[in-house]
Amino acid sequence: HLTTHTKLGAEGKATFAEFEEALQELAIKQGKTSFPAGRKAVDHVRNQMKHSIAEMIEIFRHKSFVPDHRILPTDNSFSFYCADFILDNDLDVWFLEPQYGCGLDEDYYFRLEMHASLFNGMVDIFEEVWKKQEEGTEKLLPLKMGGNYEVVYADGLSYSYDGYERNQNKPGCTGKSRKHPEPEQQEKEEEDD
Repeated sequence: HLTTHTKLGAEGKATFAEFEEALQELAIKQGKTSFPAGRKAVDHVRNQMKHSIAEMIEIFRHKSFVPDHRILPTDNSFSFYCADFILDNDLDVWFLEPQYGCGLDEDYYFRLEMHASLFNGMVDIFEEVWKKQEEGTEKLLPLKMGGNYEVVYADGLSYSYDGYERNQNKPGCTGKSRKHPEPEQQEKEEEDD
């Protein structure tokens, strides 16, 4: 929900500019002043998302275009997917799930503008690819009319966020919880009862 949720505990809608501002505030508060290749906080977050999505597409590329159990060639396939992420206080992104049914509700005016931009960009891409294929004179990539879209995966070429390493020793990332005892401890407690 990158473009629709704020940093607040209560789920409020916000523009992307407000989200970017909240990220910058969090980066300053956490003492995060530099990111790979001198990027801003919002670029750092966006690049992690692109990297995660590209890896997911690479893994599922042979299953992504299988409507009604019919395998279609992926060279001219297109589908509209969304993804949910969580952002921690270190500005590390955690991929929750991809979604085929994206919520395109239009309960705020900025969302109408965002959706218009998404759909217009999609039409521009379809038109450019169709013309290039019909003429047969140009390679499909790079796209000249990509709108707000970026290619993160194309036939084995996958976006990679170079220079970024997630800290593997983060508190809370061990899978252990203070609320739940270790399995051995839980078994012992059950035996004692």
